Amino acid sequence: MGNWAAAVLLAAILLGGLIALLAPPVVGWHFLVVTGSSMEPTIPLGSLAVMADVDGRDVRPGEIVTIQVQGGTRTHRVVAISADGSQLTTKGDANGSLDLDPVPVEAVTGRYLFSIPFAGTVIHLAASRSGYLLLVLIPAAILLAGQLLAFRRYRQRRSATGHRSARDSYVAEAGPLFGARTPERFKANHGSRR
Repeated sequence: MGNWAAAVLLAAILLGGLIALLAPPVVGWHFLVVTGSSMEPTIPLGSLAVMADVDGRDVRPGEIVTIQVQGGTRTHRVVAISADGSQLTTKGDANGSLDLDPVPVEAVTGRYLFSIPFAGTVIHLAASRSGYLLLVLIPAAILLAGQLLAFRRYRQRRSATGHRSARDSYVAEAGPLFGARTPERFKANHGSRR
């Protein structure tokens, strides 16, 4: 792959990453790392769940919602709505029974759109010190080492074929400036011009 193609690919990846970071809040999406298995197999443990902002009064039975509960959030399926529409009864797909207490519709913070398996685990890992080391610093060190080795091989090939460096070529062709000493290569090739 040529340098131009690699640059275009890198630009596309960076642009895609930027869009992935900026677009969700604009369209009302937010992300949740799934830390429980109560919604398996629909939402596997360790997934990254993508949720859309929603008014709790717009939720229907069968939809998966995230609700604010004491001590955090819970993402479960709505199985029933009270007659007056003010309370939701929820249940985890993997649970054998309904959640104990109905929740007010005002507690709904999002509607489930889709999930990305294992992405939540990667994010959770990256947030830790050891995960940062594993996912960021070690790959960066490997890339840097690869570039240093490639540069070393390049320099060895250049010296083996007798190519002069760009600096030597420039000095030899430019000659002495303002009474500076003439480089030895210039003297050998062209003699002294004083």
